[in-house]
Amino acid sequence: ARNETSGPGSLIDIKGLGKPPTFNNTESAFLGWNRKTENYIIGAFGEEFREVLQWAVDEANVISLTDAEQVHVDISDFIGKANRVYVALISLTEEESNDLVVGAGQGNGLEAWRRLHRRWDPSSGSRKRNLLAAILDPGSSKMADLSGNLEKWLQQVERYERRKDSAGRRKSIDDDIKIASLLKLVPG
Repeated sequence: ARNETSGPGSLIDIKGLGKPPTFNNTESAFLGWNRKTENYIIGAFGEEFREVLQWAVDEANVISLTDAEQVHVDISDFIGKANRVYVALISLTEEESNDLVVGAGQGNGLEAWRRLHRRWDPSSGSRKRNLLAAILDPGSSKMADLSGNLEKWLQQVERYERRKDSAGRRKSIDDDIKIASLLKLVPG
């Protein structure tokens, strides 16, 4: 029998190489933790699973694994992968975040992923308004910090435009507004 905790398609790295840090339950650390954890999962399951994780984040309602499997019929061993995401999230979270993962239900890694984003991602709910405010007024950057600040701004725009509104539509920011915001970011 194949060992489900190691080998191809596993989220357990015996040597700990590439394993994301444990999330410390702060909003400011979530985006970095999320990026590392998402790439860790994609590294194990392949690039096609990135769409599954994004789908989970965008879901407004509780995710049922059997329903999710019907949406993602092209993903082999879908339930097994969702279960391994759950196991990974259990080991990568503590305290409040770990409670959110456990509350998703045994093995439901996609619902756990959705719950973590609902709680910590600044682009949900009123946090989405804060994200838009940060995009519209990024503040002036120093020349030495411009590259990093520009990358951060682009990621904020991408996150904002990826989210759906209450009617299920994605909103995009007009190019004129983006240009005006970028002009604020660029130093004199």
